Amino acid sequence: MGFGLNQKGFHTRLFITIVFLFLIASCGGGGGGGGGDNPPEPPTRSWGQPIDITLASVTVDTLVSPQIAMSDSRKAIVVWEGLFGSDRYVVASHFDGTSWGLPSLVSSALSGSLPERPQIAMNSAGKGIAVWAEHHAGYYYIGARHFDGIGWTPTVWVGPGTNVEYSPQIAMDAAGNGIAVWQQYVYHGSHGSVCIYGNYYNGSSWGTGQLIGNCSANSYSYHPQVDMDDSGNALVVWEQWQGNPAVFKTIWANHFTGNEWGTTELIEENFFYASRSPKITMNASGEGMAVWPTSTDSRERIRANYFDGTGWGTAEFIDLPGGDAFSPGVVMDAAGNAMAVWEQRDLTNNYQSWANHFDGIAWGTPELISELIHVPFAYDARYPKIAMNASGSAMAVWRASGDGGQGILTSYFNGTSWEPDPYHIFSSGNDDIFYGYPNVAMDADGNAVVVLPFSRAVYASIYD
Repeated sequence: MGFGLNQKGFHTRLFITIVFLFLIASCGGGGGGGGGDNPPEPPTRSWGQPIDITLASVTVDTLVSPQIAMSDSRKAIVVWEGLFGSDRYVVASHFDGTSWGLPSLVSSALSGSLPERPQIAMNSAGKGIAVWAEHHAGYYYIGARHFDGIGWTPTVWVGPGTNVEYSPQIAMDAAGNGIAVWQQYVYHGSHGSVCIYGNYYNGSSWGTGQLIGNCSANSYSYHPQVDMDDSGNALVVWEQWQGNPAVFKTIWANHFTGNEWGTTELIEENFFYASRSPKITMNASGEGMAVWPTSTDSRERIRANYFDGTGWGTAEFIDLPGGDAFSPGVVMDAAGNAMAVWEQRDLTNNYQSWANHFDGIAWGTPELISELIHVPFAYDARYPKIAMNASGSAMAVWRASGDGGQGILTSYFNGTSWEPDPYHIFSSGNDDIFYGYPNVAMDADGNAVVVLPFSRAVYASIYD
């Protein structure tokens, strides 16, 4: 294992560069985040040495990548699936702004239980909520624990507890309120459905889990995502299949206005596209953006829809015409500017990481943020993730791989343009040593944390 700290990537192969520049030019202009011909000012911060934040006896499971959330003052929480002997737990580690604490076992200690898919949210004051799905006695339940800035409160089961509950997500507002959402199996006589449920946390206690999405017979809703503004409002999006067998895959949404859920809305109206796995972001004032991958007649593409605080717009393509595009993510700043990232195949069938900037009115032109560097990562730049603060600074991270091994690279957006070369913060000569993908979070001052599962441990690197 080797650490390549602050190493610049080599230039992209000339042929690929020329082809993509031609494609970008053919797409026309746009309102993107380009800063003209001037390169961005170099960041004054730098990446620190990646460190192992796990204990030797609490090794990382191979199923799920670690999740991270960050406050406005350098504090962070990371959660992951961990193994303690032969038992599986949800494990968390807290960064107090200076150092990482010892990992804590967050999930319950029910005999024979199997907790998985943990998620974490953190507000600006450093409070947090972790949620996870826990398999016990033939059913899945949604567990939650609140972090008060010092320690974890006892586990609360936030779902009805009557059927299989799975794929939880969590969001928090500035006051410490939260919303958990998940998918749940529901019986309709001889037919069943998978429906979206939610529960509201008022800062001290949970309410009752309730249906927030469509739940007719032969409808199947999956992969809910949630985010909140600073006034306690929330947006939830999910993919929904309709029919028996399911023939339509569309994207739906619901808006929580601080005390009640609204009416479900269809935000992808093209039933001929197979749309799935949406992502959602919301800023402090209530604007939002959803992105998702969709299958058209010819290839895989990325779509987006903007929420202006009162209603949704019209879905549109935001990726580069060309190769298949997958795995989008999206973030938004206080002014309503958004940044989306995704992976996309180039003309040699390799993957690159791309970004597009929304200036509050329109999307710009897609920008290449990764480099296919010759040695040692010559093939793919995949699984991009992104974080953004209220001022519009952003950090993207992705996993690169090739004949020489794998590595983790990042690129910084200064609010106007991307840095000219990615930073290479972590590398390994083994092709199969990374379990999953990296994640990133950023605070109000532009400090960032990247976490990744490596060799059955979780590593973290601080950008400050």
